[in-house]
Amino acid sequence: LMIGVELVKDHKTKTPAKEEVRLLIMEALKRGIVLLPCGRSTIRIAPSLNIPLQLADKAIDLFEDALNAVESKT
Repeated sequence: LMIGVELVKDHKTKTPAKEEVRLLIMEALKRGIVLLPCGRSTIRIAPSLNIPLQLADKAIDLFEDALNAVESKT
């Protein structure tokens, strides 16, 4: 149950969003989610295999909030 989410600055050029990854990790941590960087501009998401559906849904909502916060800063 692991996935990588790559952040890019531009969909056409696929320029890695290195700074945004750093900011996203910090924003997620403020919300109680621990994310790991992976590669140049990828976030690794690896919840436990027995995560309850309600908790997974909440984590996705918090991840989205953190992503929106980073987007508003850049």
